[in-house]
Amino acid sequence: MNKEEANSIIHDEVERYKTMAYDDLVRTVGNDANTTQQVGESGTRYLIETKTKWTNRRKGIVRVSSTLRSLDESPDKSKTWNIPFLNIAIWRGTMSSITTTFTRRPQ
Repeated sequence: MNKEEANSIIHDEVERYKTMAYDDLVRTVGNDANTTQQVGESGTRYLIETKTKWTNRRKGIVRVSSTLRSLDESPDKSKTWNIPFLNIAIWRGTMSSITTTFTRRPQ
């Protein structure tokens, strides 16, 4: 994964949420994660997953967390085990990811 390219892509995705009206952002809280795919200039395919949740509902603080990972990682180098009854996934391998988080409160 090209780190500069990946950082640029996740930055653009996070900016969409930062410029969103607060009321629109609040409407995304509690929804499933927003998942998008983008292709970088290098041809690398990236998956971006963005989640919103309350950090402090009483004060109206929303946390936005976006994670980007490459879809072009070799499957033989990584392995994911899903454990549904524990609601977790265990991942082991060489795949890298970038996560960005910010919070927003009402004006």
